[in-house]
Amino acid sequence: MQSVLLKSDGGRVWLEHNAWVTNLHERKHMWSNAYIRVKLFAGQKTTSRCEALNM
Repeated sequence: MQSVLLKSDGGRVWLEHNAWVTNLHERKHMWSNAYIRVKLFAGQKTTSRCEALNM
């Protein structure tokens, strides 16, 4: 995982091996798929989109 850069008191603080950031990065696929499904495809599942396109 890449380091995260934060600006604090005019300086730069590098966070490496931060447990919270690492955990968030590892779990992003769980919420990103759900968000995209709801916003872009109106809640349709993958098979529903394929069936609609093949009619």
